[in-house]
Amino acid sequence: MPGRARQRWGRVAAGGALVALLAATAVPTGLATWPHHDERVEAGGLAAAEAYCDAFEPGDVVLAVDDWAVNHWTQVTRGMCGVPSVATTGRLRDDPEQVLAAARRLDERVRARGGQLVLVAHREPATLRDLGATDVRTVLDTVIMEDPHVLTERPEELDPLRLVVWTGHVPR
Repeated sequence: MPGRARQRWGRVAAGGALVALLAATAVPTGLATWPHHDERVEAGGLAAAEAYCDAFEPGDVVLAVDDWAVNHWTQVTRGMCGVPSVATTGRLRDDPEQVLAAARRLDERVRARGGQLVLVAHREPATLRDLGATDVRTVLDTVIMEDPHVLTERPEELDPLRLVVWTGHVPR
């Protein structure tokens, strides 16, 4: 085989191998994910975040007092709402008296600068009541659909995720 023909054959073979490799990876992926092509994961999440943000006033500072509030809302508070946000640590959350003491210290600092500390809980309103919080209210109560958390089989549908957020103020 002359040199040019061999080069051409090499390019064709390389191109064919590339097409086969792409098909071997893309086709199974497409077949596995196609049943979910029209699902809208976390549809309504943006509206939920906006409703949450509407609960805050200029000068507010948020203290997330339970693990769900820390994990779900601290970054939303900062990034989307533009509200300063502080997260309690796991050790601190284990002792409501310590949380209340820390909240009171932070509340004093925030009020000294003309702001207001807002306590945020996501797990349950009792978290705020256990701290003696005042003005406890629900600022968000909605359901969005999320990916299932089953890792042993292919998911067949989305799972509902209820988002409920309560706010309150430090007792004085």
